[in-house]
Amino acid sequence: MMDAVHVGATIRAERARRGLTQAELAEATGIAQTTLAGYERGKSGMSFENALTLAEFFGMGLDELSGRVPPR
Repeated sequence: MMDAVHVGATIRAERARRGLTQAELAEATGIAQTTLAGYERGKSGMSFENALTLAEFFGMGLDELSGRVPPR
C-alpha cells in the first residue's frame, strides 16, 4: 500500500525539480489539476492508472513513487 503523504511529497518534489506548475503537470499527464493538488496534499487516494502515468512521466518506477525504494 502506498503512503499518500509520501507519494504526495514525491510528486511535489519531482514537479518542482522540473519547474512545472500543477496546471502544466495536469496538461502533460491528463490528470486533473484538482486531483494532483489532492495527491500533493496527501488527501486523495490514487488509482493504479494515475500512479503509473505519474511514475512514467517522472521516469521512475512505482516502487520509487511509493517510497519503497529511494528515487534514482
